[in-house]
Amino acid sequence: MFKFIKSNFILIISFLILLIILCVNSANYIKESEARKNNSLQMEQFCLNVSYEENPQYEEICKGILYEATLSLDFYTMFVNVVTFGYKNIGFVLFLFVSMPSLFYVCKYLKNKQILNEITRNSYKKNIFKIIVQAYKPIFIVPIIILISFIICSFYTKNFDPTYSLFYSSAIWQESTMRNPSLFLLLYFLNTIIHSILYINIGLIIARTKHNYFVAVILSFLAFIGIEAFLEIAINGILFFSILNSEMGALFNIMNVFTFNDTYGIGSSMIVPLCLMIISCLLVYFRYKNKEKLIIDCEKNE
Repeated sequence: MFKFIKSNFILIISFLILLIILCVNSANYIKESEARKNNSLQMEQFCLNVSYEENPQYEEICKGILYEATLSLDFYTMFVNVVTFGYKNIGFVLFLFVSMPSLFYVCKYLKNKQILNEITRNSYKKNIFKIIVQAYKPIFIVPIIILISFIICSFYTKNFDPTYSLFYSSAIWQESTMRNPSLFLLLYFLNTIIHSILYINIGLIIARTKHNYFVAVILSFLAFIGIEAFLEIAINGILFFSILNSEMGALFNIMNVFTFNDTYGIGSSMIVPLCLMIISCLLVYFRYKNKEKLIIDCEKNE
């Protein structure tokens, strides 16, 4: 057990930090929700007992209050507050929560020249496969957090009817999306996996030649920021907004994992990350394909 914790320390820390944030967000929202519920019950009781003949000024107000009392808090309202808005402040560095645990093993393996010893016992392909498998361990950090958030929000609200969200405009997704909860949950979950693979691949591409862990982390993060800046400025700002006069450029984003923009369809926000993920997978393949070059780079390490 101790060996497992030691070898996966950064992965465990990343997961625990995100889990703690989720638990705090959930607890705060539930506390606020219960307070609102108590206030609503008091107002509802007042409206049920008040005489409209003696107090006609309350009639219209109470009609609205009694109607709102029939609405039940739904999954989407809680989820958007706990996850989408709850993780908003760390969206910029979410990349690091996935890439840092991944890069730790890869950089350690290459910098310590372990591949030079193991290549005599196993084929180059097996060794590279081992590196890739270890690097992809953090792929489920964010998806597992999302699964836990699904459970918390669905258990507390017990309601996937978006009437509450639509009435209060308390969710950010379209009605057609929220009317199909199974598809929403599936695609949202897959979206986090796609982004996680892309983030890990960016790190792997950098780690191919930069075996120092801290250098690889910094350069990977800069590469991530560079890609996001290019998508925001060149693609979204210049191409779509200025030239094409379209807002579809908003889909060119790899940073806002939790937003899941469905303005142009429930799966539209996955298109760009999916394409970039496929391209990054090909780049990883070609970066690690040449056995001789990788061995030469490893031999240069002190």
